[in-house]
Amino acid sequence: MKMRATIHWLGGAAGMLLLAAPALVWAPPGGLKVKLDACEADLEECLSTTYAVFPGDGQTGAPLAYEESVPPDGTFIDLNTGLMWEIKTGTVGDPIDCTIDPLVCAAGHDVNLRFDWSQTGDEPDGLVFTSHLMNLNHTCGGNGDPVSYCDDDDDCAGEPIRYCGLGGHMDWRLPTVKELQSLVDYSEHDPAVLKDTSNEVLLPGATAPAFYWSSTANASVDERAWFVVFTDGNVGDTFKVEAAHVRAVREGF
Repeated sequence: MKMRATIHWLGGAAGMLLLAAPALVWAPPGGLKVKLDACEADLEECLSTTYAVFPGDGQTGAPLAYEESVPPDGTFIDLNTGLMWEIKTGTVGDPIDCTIDPLVCAAGHDVNLRFDWSQTGDEPDGLVFTSHLMNLNHTCGGNGDPVSYCDDDDDCAGEPIRYCGLGGHMDWRLPTVKELQSLVDYSEHDPAVLKDTSNEVLLPGATAPAFYWSSTANASVDERAWFVVFTDGNVGDTFKVEAAHVRAVREGF
């Protein structure tokens, strides 16, 4: 049975929220119906109600909190969203374009690897899906070794890691743009992730201050999809045939 060590960290100084999230009104026991009744009865009391702010907004949101697996298996959980994320490894350096030499990118979780979303222009048939996610889900331990392809744990009986998929899971996917943005700390930059007072990055693993693909396609242009820039947390969209960084996700708890 795996034990987990919890890491709780507070965000830094106030920053600007570049992409505003809708505020959530606090609801007392009994739900929103009780809250609405209270507002009708006492408007002044209703207007004084505190609004919830999302974690990582650089203002008054809940503290960002993560939990790495123990023993390490290359994953961590965001304790605010419950999502499990791939830990990227290595040191941030020059980007490696996997569309030029896919074999170089077949294995590992190097932070510098970049993949295309689509090869045909609009379908999810780029190396994000056909290489990186396939390797996370269908190699023993998600290590990308082509000799350890697996469909279940039995296929890994003779391998150093005897379970199929990264962390023993086979449902890794590309995050939605909102899921990806939940990792942003808007009080930080370059990269815009949780850091301590010494500017040391506290988000587990390495994060490049660069574009990261989401699974969210542009609703008006089939050939484009949304990304999050981890330099400052900005959000934009570009053509799916472009190469960008990737951090895979799955449902956690």
